[in-house]
Amino acid sequence: AVVMLPEKVRPVFYMGQIIPDVPFPALCAYVEAKNGERARTRLFAVKELGMDAELFRYPFGNVSSSDGNCCFGNIHVTGLRDAGDALKILNAFLEGETNGDLFGGNVAGYQNQADIYEDLRGKKKFPKRLLIGTGIKVRELCRANEKIK
Repeated sequence: AVVMLPEKVRPVFYMGQIIPDVPFPALCAYVEAKNGERARTRLFAVKELGMDAELFRYPFGNVSSSDGNCCFGNIHVTGLRDAGDALKILNAFLEGETNGDLFGGNVAGYQNQADIYEDLRGKKKFPKRLLIGTGIKVRELCRANEKIK
């Protein structure tokens, strides 16, 4: 399933501490489950919602900048019945603990995830100018996930 979420201010569990109000851009995720368990998740930011929106690198940690693959670490999502449960996968990732792994190259001008959290403090919206494009459209993610390498 492909899931899109509007931009939102969320709490983040980063390196053992909770940062209460971090602005996130709108998000687009490809989630795959097999036998009732999460199998694969790819996560991107988008500047707008819609099938023709460009996918941008997810601007925080635990997501590969090269292909959007998520590292769930010790987060397990089970008991999934159908595509309607796809949001459970995305929420488990966003609510789980993150660290600086896989952060490099995800946000223009930042080499350290802690620095972007500090700069986002007090902001209501994620600065879209910091997002780095992938050249891939949401439509392509929906049609043929295997094409995106």
